Amino acid sequence: MAAEFNATTDRLTLASGLQLPRALGTLSMWFKPTWNHTDGTNHTFLHFRGISATHFTVQKYSDNKLYAGWHINGTSYRVVVASGDYSLSSGVWYHLLLTWNDSTNNSFLYLDNVQEGTYGSLVTANTMVWPLAIGNYPVVVGADNDMRGLMAEVAIWSVVLDAAERAALAAAFSPSRIRPASRVAHWPLGGLRGDNAQEHWGGFNLANTGVTWSDHPRLFYGGQPQIGVPAAAAVGNPWYYFAQEQAVAL
Repeated sequence: MAAEFNATTDRLTLASGLQLPRALGTLSMWFKPTWNHTDGTNHTFLHFRGISATHFTVQKYSDNKLYAGWHINGTSYRVVVASGDYSLSSGVWYHLLLTWNDSTNNSFLYLDNVQEGTYGSLVTANTMVWPLAIGNYPVVVGADNDMRGLMAEVAIWSVVLDAAERAALAAAFSPSRIRPASRVAHWPLGGLRGDNAQEHWGGFNLANTGVTWSDHPRLFYGGQPQIGVPAAAAVGNPWYYFAQEQAVAL
């Protein structure tokens, strides 16, 4: 089952305790909208709100552009994808992934493992960002903010995942299989964890306001976590991960 957001107040929230990685990071999620990308409405997938007007957001805005990254004191440091450069259709599952690197000053946004946009300047700021809301805006809840659709397998890492790992996630491998030592949080929002908003390891469980449960995307969970899989051997071949898991399991 997946989390279903079908009302203006539906949301999953975490009041405090989770700090978004600043220097390096990856965010991954699956979503199934009930709208098309040209509907002229704001749909928020995920939003951290911090002190001093600091935000980290992933959203399809009312201008029909995709935005992902930081917005600090009125200045945007986000990847922006124009409406003509991507497409979303109602009733279809999509995989979204964002990476950021504050040392190289770049961030990249992928849809179904296709790079849709990049940003190449200051990426983050030395400000903790919380609370977290999934499926809505954490402060002002309303018709112009809710996600409206299904979400599942939201995960955050404190590293920039490589090409093989990005391909594996987009090919429906569970985040629990990818770089476990560097994973900050993982909310399956269904799947093997059941119909609840628990974090995979129980550290950052979410409060549920109005969210119900529907069909979960099909994922490969495998037998063992992937640690140290050679990237060169796996690039472009996510099934390499599955073969390695079976070898370890045997």
